[in-house]
Amino acid sequence: MGERSPLSNRSCPTGAAASTPKSNRPNWDRKPPPGQSTLSYLQRLPVSEIKLDQSFVRTMTSDNANRVMVKSTIRMAHDLGLKIVAEGIEDQACFELLTQYGCDIGQGWYISKPVATAIFERDWLISGLEEARLSA
Repeated sequence: MGERSPLSNRSCPTGAAASTPKSNRPNWDRKPPPGQSTLSYLQRLPVSEIKLDQSFVRTMTSDNANRVMVKSTIRMAHDLGLKIVAEGIEDQACFELLTQYGCDIGQGWYISKPVATAIFERDWLISGLEEARLSA
């Protein structure tokens, strides 16, 4: 298996590596081709924010690895001048950790259940704009 194998199949990012037993995959042979790592794409994409997937966010209070991933991703994004949107915030503990880590925007059932556009505009946008105007 060569360096290009894992990225040759875009529909399955792990490509051929997924079918090779873990014990037979040396670490030095699992690097992506030059210029094709996920982080290099992040540097080149014309974006102003990135989204933290709910698979990391939902379990971050009970899974230390996910907590580290979330915290370091928030810091990296801010260091790159990007904002972070966390999805899947379903409880207060998760919300508080994300706030502590400096997450910019949150989505999830703890914040609000899905609502119709008219209700969102009335209860969130208009009241938020009014609060901003009053505090200015």
